[in-house]
Amino acid sequence: MASAKKVCVVTGASSGVGATAAETFAKAGMQVVISARREKQLKDTVEKIIAAGGDAAYKVTDVTKDSDVKALFDFAVEKYGGVDYVFSNAGYNGNVLKPLTEKPEEEIVQNLMINTAGAIYTLKNAVPVLKQRGGGAIVFTSSIFAHSNYKHQSFMVAAGFAGGGALVYNASKAAVDTVSRNAGQFAGDGIRSYSLQIGAYDTEMSRNSAKQASELFGQEVPVEGFGANNPICDTLGKAEDVGKVALALFDGTSEWKSGQTILVDNDCTADAAAWTSALDAPLGTDSGLPTKEQAKLLARDVKGKMRISKL
Repeated sequence: MASAKKVCVVTGASSGVGATAAETFAKAGMQVVISARREKQLKDTVEKIIAAGGDAAYKVTDVTKDSDVKALFDFAVEKYGGVDYVFSNAGYNGNVLKPLTEKPEEEIVQNLMINTAGAIYTLKNAVPVLKQRGGGAIVFTSSIFAHSNYKHQSFMVAAGFAGGGALVYNASKAAVDTVSRNAGQFAGDGIRSYSLQIGAYDTEMSRNSAKQASELFGQEVPVEGFGANNPICDTLGKAEDVGKVALALFDGTSEWKSGQTILVDNDCTADAAAWTSALDAPLGTDSGLPTKEQAKLLARDVKGKMRISKL
């Protein structure tokens, strides 16, 4: 029997944004199916959700395998009767500080398979299941580096990030935005799609990058320092804020429209068009992208509403 509650599938939920988003969705009354490759972390998150009064289950899943992703959705349907929402969050960045010419083949392939192919496999297997419920929504996790133009790359080199170390990651996330935009063709089936270009948040991925930076520069680079590179705020974001953005997109309380690419920084959102429009036509700023002063004028809250408080 199909559940009266909304059901959400979350990929990349063993830690960070995915795990905290799953908790947010469960607190909102959704039945949540979380997935990733690390079973212990998935089990711990499910137990935490259940202990807090929520309803969740997990399925170990490798999003680089189409058969695994299909099995995930089959499991969700069997467990809860269907799927209404999907948070396609599985991601991998490798070592974005290792020069491209020194990057091992495995890291390049993993970036493209987890980030891009994983998003495609998730969409592929989500569409038939969402159609069974008369539609739904899928939110993809992208990155602010998806809109990095050639001028911004020179800006990053001057800051010490030379050698094209983030090139593959950036390309894979730009492709995720394309997947989301092209998912607009399923709007006639009642399926809404969104892509979140998220900034730096306090996650396992960010902490690993901080360790890599510390090794590269020969001195400790605190993860909090990554907040300075965010497009709107100066601080490192809290992972739960991304879940709040996705929740509002799912339940229809967000003012952002289906098909949009949305920049997410701390508890702020903004139309990513101000950044993506500069991809081939960099702005006259040092980075080729909007300055923080310009970005703050565009900032909205987690539901896409104009902010009342001053940043």
